[in-house]
Amino acid sequence: METTNLNPITINTNALRAAVHCVADKKDLRYYLHGVYVKIKQGKATNEPRAVVAGTNGSILFVGLSEIETVNPLQPLTCWFDQSLIIPIDAIKALDKKALTVHLSQIDANTYRLGNVVFTPIDGQYPDIGRVIPDSMLLDSKAQTPANYHPDYLTRANKALQAFYGAKPTTVYELAQYGTDAGIMHAGENRAQVVIMPIRPNGKQGTALSTPAFNRDYL
Repeated sequence: METTNLNPITINTNALRAAVHCVADKKDLRYYLHGVYVKIKQGKATNEPRAVVAGTNGSILFVGLSEIETVNPLQPLTCWFDQSLIIPIDAIKALDKKALTVHLSQIDANTYRLGNVVFTPIDGQYPDIGRVIPDSMLLDSKAQTPANYHPDYLTRANKALQAFYGAKPTTVYELAQYGTDAGIMHAGENRAQVVIMPIRPNGKQGTALSTPAFNRDYL
């Protein structure tokens, strides 16, 4: 991320915690998947600023939207637009569990602060998640077809959505299934979803992602 002196902003902690459930294991050689991806963008249709927050291991993907605000109302958000960074999960796990929002600020060219935690963003190219999330028109043409999924991914997906919505541990979310294409777990609206690759007929987890509707305005 090549920028300095970004104005401090607030970001939703539930979105950050939700993404942690879907990041790659630390044994995964793709080190850039060990953190949570955050990108700040202004919506094309509404002009409302949001942060898209994501976590993936290549077979499961959480993506959600977080409202953002500047800590100082007199400072604009525009300097953050189209900026992105990958936050190490240790910085997120150290957050106050009762906090609903947290301050994100930049200290210098490669040092940031999340709440009281100082961190260096993970240096790497995050997958282009915008390419794997289709629009609603494409989804309308798909028929739902039963599929098999790794039980651990289903558990992680449900926990991610529970964290995002601050729901009770007994809450269970709907899973839309599309056969050999990716399934989607969601809450019936387009602020957050978890994409889950099915187990292919050869017994291997799929790699191509295809998902039901999500608010693409911020991708």
